[in-house]
Amino acid sequence: MKTALASLMVIILIALLSVLVIQKRNTVVHFVHVDGELNTVASALDSYRRATGDYPTTEQGLDALVNRPQREPVPSTWVQIFKEEPLDPWGRGFCYSYEENGYVLWSQGKDEACDSDDVYYSP
Repeated sequence: MKTALASLMVIILIALLSVLVIQKRNTVVHFVHVDGELNTVASALDSYRRATGDYPTTEQGLDALVNRPQREPVPSTWVQIFKEEPLDPWGRGFCYSYEENGYVLWSQGKDEACDSDDVYYSP
């Protein structure tokens, strides 16, 4: 009886550890993926700047990579870079803020909250 109970405890412990390892692996995969996506969006923003003379404003956002901006300043030249706005690995749009010397681009991570699991890109 004690041997069966001990065996059952070992099996439960292995199962719990397996779940934790799989969850950790999935989190790492998402962060590697989001880093690659941030680099792709950053390259697209650089292409937009070369085509229009500046990055999109915060109000224009990343939609300016998909649709010609209607808000000022409306660029005189514009090229569609994406067919649809890029999403992070959690299925949400990236956050974007225009800064005087460039921009800040980030994903709010798995929990969609501004905290420690956010992933930032700033040139």
